[in-house]
Amino acid sequence: MTGPPPATATATGGARNNVSGWVADAGVHIPVGPFLIHAVGSYATGDKQDGGRSEAMPWISPSWNGAGGLYEIVGSGGNYDATETSQDYPAGLWMLGAGAEYRPVKALWLRAMYGFIGFTTNSANCAFNKSATAAGRACYGPSYRGQGFTATAANGQGIGGLAGASTLGHEISLRADYDLWTNFKIQGAAGWLIPTTGTTVHEYVLQLYYNF
Repeated sequence: MTGPPPATATATGGARNNVSGWVADAGVHIPVGPFLIHAVGSYATGDKQDGGRSEAMPWISPSWNGAGGLYEIVGSGGNYDATETSQDYPAGLWMLGAGAEYRPVKALWLRAMYGFIGFTTNSANCAFNKSATAAGRACYGPSYRGQGFTATAANGQGIGGLAGASTLGHEISLRADYDLWTNFKIQGAAGWLIPTTGTTVHEYVLQLYYNF
């Protein structure tokens, strides 16, 4: 599964396109003793690919970390995603999720999250556009090709994996921070992005972090 950066707002030949859209990202966070329970969701418009302007949510400085900003892979990958393996802004995606934070002692902080992610329309996935339409047509939004099956587009080209699918898949993410002393901690994270079809994305991080 791949999720390269979205296309720019300039179409083939240098022609300008109007790009406008909206996004909603909300959550409910409930403290229960040492726990903090999260229920979160987000929705961002995606390109309908019907000609004329794009309805994808414009995003100038990518910084979205999944619904509620609580995920390790979907979005820009929390604190760690150096490889940018996933969509780092929300255009064309919706997400619903839940999870909890737990602090058993002052020095230790834990978080576990689950999320389910989909495309706002099947054609919001730019991989579908690039496979099923003439080469060079601009597309604004996520691009997830995937592997696992091959369908045939109207023009006879193959469409692999998630192209044309309505859902992206599931994320399970875990995070732990342990304070060794003031401004110095051990941080760890693990994440799994499990697509509807194709190969699961894994992320594992263990680092020493000093803030000065």
